Formats: sequence, C-alpha cells, structure tokens
Amino acid sequence: MTMRATRWIRLGLLGFLALGISACDYFRPAEPEPPSTSTSFLPDYSSPDSTLATIAKALADKGRTIGATAYAGALAESLSGSLPGYHQLFWPQDVADWNRIPPGDWNFTLEQTFYTRFIRVLPNAYYMEWAPDPQHPDNIGANAATMSRHYLVTAHAEDGTLTSYIAIGFADLTLLRFPDGNWRIVRWEDRRDPDANPTDTDQVTLGMRRLNSI
Repeated sequence: MTMRATRWIRLGLLGFLALGISACDYFRPAEPEPPSTSTSFLPDYSSPDSTLATIAKALADKGRTIGATAYAGALAESLSGSLPGYHQLFWPQDVADWNRIPPGDWNFTLEQTFYTRFIRVLPNAYYMEWAPDPQHPDNIGANAATMSRHYLVTAHAEDGTLTSYIAIGFADLTLLRFPDGNWRIVRWEDRRDPDANPTDTDQVTLGMRRLNSI
C-alpha cells in the first residue's frame, strides 16, 4: 500500500471518529450557560413564558442596563386601582422560619425594592432557570393564564463556573393579558422545593429571599 493511500485511510478514520463524537454530542443535553450581561436586552411580554424569560434576563442584567425596568414590566402595577395589581403570597413554613410578621400585602412597590436588593446578594453573575411543573399543568386562555414553574437562581464565576445557589422553589403564577397586549403577573404564590437541601442556607425560596430583604 502506498504512503498516499495510507494517509487517506487515516484521514478517513479520523473523520469517522469525529462524526461519531459529534453525533453523540448532538443527542446529549446541552449544559446551560449563564447569559452575558455586558449588553442590554429587549423585554418581551407577548406570552406568559416570554414574560418569565424576561424576568430571568432582568436578574442576569443585575440592574446594569434595563434590568429594573424590565423586571417591573413583568408585574401588574398595584397602585392605579383601575386594573389588577401584583401580589406575592408566601409559603407558610417560610413565614414561620422567618419568625416575624410579614407585610400584609406584598405588592408591586415592595417587589421593585426586592429586585434592587436581591441582585446585590452576591457580586457574581446570576442565572435563572424556569422549568415546567408536571404535577400542575398550565391553563392558558386568551387573556388569563395559571401556570406553575420550578425556578432556580444560581451565581456563577466569570468563567461560567457555578459558585452558589441563590434561590430554588416553585411558583404558582396567575398572569393576565393587559389592554396593551402584554402578559403580566398578578399573583405569585411561592412553594418550597422538597428536593432542596435543608442544610444549605442558600437553597431557599424567592419568598424567603423577599422576606430577608426587608
């Protein structure tokens, strides 16, 4: 066999191996990467899930650009009185563990303040994941939606390495489609994740983070 033929056989084998590796990677679930927070983003409230995605982007933004405004835009403003407003309900055990009397109505204004304090819990980059809750299917109509989602907020180093949990739990959400066509949250009821590590003080609900921000 000539040297040229041997060379082509070797190249063919390498190509076959590369194809095999590529195919294996294709079917392997991708590891989520923390989104870049160096540039601004466009908020999107055109559907219930796009509203939740905007919340995730607003947390990743950490107030560097339009994060605070985008976060507020995902919530129904509670002060006008002409339209339903945002209200947060806490998991009873969170209230018991907090061992204080929570605000009678956690509304739009308190939630805006929470955003500015929550993004400063850690200096690292934030990444938020939403996932469906199979035990509680969605009920989405033309102008109203009830949906349950598992959420996970984590902190990451500059190279994307996970450094810490920040919040984990479930949210039972009610969203309405407002006259401007945007979907906004009017009710957020927090639930603990039974799989969260009870000995890890960072694996707490967003509800507990809200209470601790007061």
